[in-house]
Amino acid sequence: MSDLGPFTLAARQIELDRAATAQIPALFDRKKVRLAPSPHTFFRGSAPLFHEILAARPDLAAGPAGDGWIVGDMHLENVGAYRNGADEVVFALNDFDDGTIGPLHLDVLRLSTSVLLAGRGFRAGAQSISLVEHVLGAYLDALGGGAAPAVPDVVRDLVQCVKDRVVHRDVSPQNVLVGVDGTARVIDFGVAKAIGKMHATRDGQLKGKLAYMSPEQVHGRDVTRISDVFSAAVVLWEALMAERLFDGKNPAELIMQVLSRSIPRRHDHARARPDRRVPFAWRRLAHLRDRRPRVGGGIVTRQRVRMAESVG
Repeated sequence: MSDLGPFTLAARQIELDRAATAQIPALFDRKKVRLAPSPHTFFRGSAPLFHEILAARPDLAAGPAGDGWIVGDMHLENVGAYRNGADEVVFALNDFDDGTIGPLHLDVLRLSTSVLLAGRGFRAGAQSISLVEHVLGAYLDALGGGAAPAVPDVVRDLVQCVKDRVVHRDVSPQNVLVGVDGTARVIDFGVAKAIGKMHATRDGQLKGKLAYMSPEQVHGRDVTRISDVFSAAVVLWEALMAERLFDGKNPAELIMQVLSRSIPRRHDHARARPDRRVPFAWRRLAHLRDRRPRVGGGIVTRQRVRMAESVG
């Protein structure tokens, strides 16, 4: 494979996908949709093409010797983050369906490429380059028997950059899990979007669950992190009140409730108990997002402390 131009590679990827989905044609269309959004999503879903290129161009695959179990289709989204029992952030691989024996440095190459492409998408190019340098340095240290490095500042900076630019868009009870340590965590970022890339979904299709959408999301307007705050407040309100906040019998009725229903205050609700978390949720259920408390590190930290105190 001498021509590595984008159109040649895209055509080859189509050939590979058609062959792989020949028995179920619908999967081919699904694969095209998943590859299309960005260079990173294309890279994530084209591991066979990646290894085919390296087989034809071994000079691109040069690296330290050493074989072992590799992920095979290594990319940034095959690394998951969670908190362990000691409240420490732990990163671990979570996808081995393409695992095989091969040169260990190929996983490093794919991970580094994935980080650079994702960083470009989040407009965090400088941080992603620095992060890749740390990845490569840690890999070389590991080959020499060195100790595992501490989490570098660039990792913390990149994580914060992503946090500041990502909106979940589907915060709902089904996407909130409570760990054994009692901490609630949001999962499933399948419809998340980076701020700056927001736009109304084509054909007016709404992404997420109507009963937990913010008014601006229902209107098809740009959503921000404060939109997620509204959705999370709906979840909290329902958990405290033990009933649905928006309970329309059909989508049209649900939309009208989200856009115009007056949210009950604690003293207006017969089943409400004295609980400081109720007004905490109520303030975040304002129909106009400018009236909701802003999202910021300091205020969020103080709110978490107050919430923890109220629970304790």
